[in-house]
Amino acid sequence: MTLKSFPRQEEIALSCRQILNRIRTVHLREINGSEGPVLYISDAYPGVWLEHVYDGLVWAELTGENQVARSYVRLFLKHQKPDGQLPCYVWRDRVGYSQLQECVSFASIGLEVFQRTQDRPFLEELYDGCCRWDSWLCANRLGKAGLLEMYCGYDSGHDNSGRLDGMKYPGNVCEDAAVRPEGCPIAPIIAPDINAVFYGDRTALAEMATLLGREQEALLWRQKAEAVRENLFRCCYDEADRFFYDVDRQGRLRKCRSISITNVFSERVTDPALTAAIFDRYFRSPSEFGTPFPYPSVSAGDPLFEKRVPGNSWGYYCQGLTMLRTLRWMKAQGLEQELHENMRKWLTAWTGASLPFGQELDPFTGEPSESSPWYSATMLFYLASAKELGLVRDFGQET
Repeated sequence: MTLKSFPRQEEIALSCRQILNRIRTVHLREINGSEGPVLYISDAYPGVWLEHVYDGLVWAELTGENQVARSYVRLFLKHQKPDGQLPCYVWRDRVGYSQLQECVSFASIGLEVFQRTQDRPFLEELYDGCCRWDSWLCANRLGKAGLLEMYCGYDSGHDNSGRLDGMKYPGNVCEDAAVRPEGCPIAPIIAPDINAVFYGDRTALAEMATLLGREQEALLWRQKAEAVRENLFRCCYDEADRFFYDVDRQGRLRKCRSISITNVFSERVTDPALTAAIFDRYFRSPSEFGTPFPYPSVSAGDPLFEKRVPGNSWGYYCQGLTMLRTLRWMKAQGLEQELHENMRKWLTAWTGASLPFGQELDPFTGEPSESSPWYSATMLFYLASAKELGLVRDFGQET
């Protein structure tokens, strides 16, 4: 196998201009009552999903356009139900509440938006909304183990993954995320990625409460967050394997080595020492996640690693979403050199690719899958990589 050589700087600069022009002319738009433009995912998706709120924050970090990030957060708060449930997606003509799909802590993203804007009324609105979201999660998804339960495959956002094998509902149970799965031999499932985000939300709520001068509430949120962390280690962590696994309704570990482990890193469930140990064992190994292009959605050495469909497959391909989220943990956990290496590989793969900035890459060849050209997470990671590596200067209004 011959891999492409690293592109010339002028080629990368041209690709960045193409991305910026595409985002500004096609993706930045208002939707379903938003107070300003948000960043559409792609032509293949008719709106925005809760897990993509992070897109708006990355755009703000790259361009300084904080309004996009603020509009993204407030769009989901606007469509929050009176009982506290956040929508899982907002489309042009529809708002959905059928799954969780909060794959990055909404509270943490909102807090980072506040830190960029220092808009106290926004912080107060965010805190109230995230408190009510926590209450809804506890009322509808908190199990006896003190952790949230996954009812359907779409809760995790991991479509077409062997991780979901055996689930009666690899899609939605129904249009209401509060409805429990019936007749499923393995669900409800305790999932480490979902509960890592739960921990991240509560940690952010503690910080918000402190900023708002509510110290007693901050103390309570810190205690609640630590309880989630302790329960997550107790239920999902296999010390011999040094890995966090899903747990089925019978309390059995489902030993699929899924990329969901990175949610545990990004939400700071693990400290830098444990993150490094897990990373050394699994992410540096070519037979696990250390494939020529980072990072497959399931370990290459796992029996469930399989390309089952030609696109949108979280059982095989390297995902743009996964790579974008590495910005939230790799440098912070002492893996800056490895982050830069990953960035160079993704710049190499997507510069001049046959399908422009799609959702996924083949982990061995670097070829795009048949899924979603001009995908927001991939475009944003490309821009972030070019800037981080010093190949471009900035991404202001020029296209």
